[in-house]
Amino acid sequence: MDDYLIKYSVWEKIKHRYLLHFYLEPFCEMRSELPDCVIHDNVYVFAQHRGGSTWIAEILNQIPESAVITEPLWRGKFLTNGELPLQSVGKCDEIRELDFYYQQPIPEGAEWPEAEEFFRRLFKLEVCKLGLYLDHKFSHLKSYKSFIFKFCFGNQLMPWLVQKFNIKAILLVRHPCAVVQSQMQMPYWDLVRRHPEFKVTDFRYNEVYLKYEHVLRQIKTPEENLAAHWCFNMLATLKDPNNNKKWLTVAYENLYENYDQEIDRIFQWIDRPIAQRVGSLNFKPSRYTESYSLEYIKSGNQLNIWKERLDKDQIKRILQIVEAFEIDGYSDNVLPDLKAIYGSS
Repeated sequence: MDDYLIKYSVWEKIKHRYLLHFYLEPFCEMRSELPDCVIHDNVYVFAQHRGGSTWIAEILNQIPESAVITEPLWRGKFLTNGELPLQSVGKCDEIRELDFYYQQPIPEGAEWPEAEEFFRRLFKLEVCKLGLYLDHKFSHLKSYKSFIFKFCFGNQLMPWLVQKFNIKAILLVRHPCAVVQSQMQMPYWDLVRRHPEFKVTDFRYNEVYLKYEHVLRQIKTPEENLAAHWCFNMLATLKDPNNNKKWLTVAYENLYENYDQEIDRIFQWIDRPIAQRVGSLNFKPSRYTESYSLEYIKSGNQLNIWKERLDKDQIKRILQIVEAFEIDGYSDNVLPDLKAIYGSS
């Protein structure tokens, strides 16, 4: 077995060098010679992990000659307080060099030239990192005309990115109870289950977190910890005065309930014709759908999963955290208040 693993490791290294030399390096070099305006050929999706990002990315991936870049900010497993273990392997070395928090906030108006340059190179596809492209055939890279960037850890810097690059961003928001319930099924959050206390570490712009230390000190359960993370992402987006104005805000539940209407909004926003197969993806499980969800999806009862899998006390604790952050629009009803989510736009 050990000999097999050694041989496998050597083979993987040879394979990766081959892909880098013959496909990725020429592709990134070609992209570097393009003008910066190609950034606007892409679509940028921001959501919570387990918040429907894969579903909406698969919908947008029906755009002809498009490809999905999945979570370029992912750095590996994280601890309960957001710190990353040293052995984490990320998709972009620059993220480690910038010392990003795993959900890095960057306030609008902030100047961080190194971060700005990183995102310029990322959006132009100049970043030569295999992990960004492993979902695609490397021989097809040069044929793609636009890229769907899917961020699950970028909500707190999305308004800054929109301001800096004038990108067409889509914000997908899902009920906090649904997001937390789904996250609690995943192995990534084992440490949260064992150590639910919320600790704010030292990172750039952490004053966003320190402002709510009086709330964070009260957290005792995993669902409260995860709900607080949900809230910080919503503070940066739903609570922003530019919400649903400088980016398009889409409620997951409304996309599910009023699919055609929301699809029209989405494709109008990105100024593209609705792709042919989009209509067939309404009730199609995404590639990362958990097995227990399949029956709910088939029965058309998907929005009620969290109502059945969380107990009343868990729901109460999650919503109390949301209330403490003064985020409106969500209650123990499965459907959000769309007026609160979308505003007057």
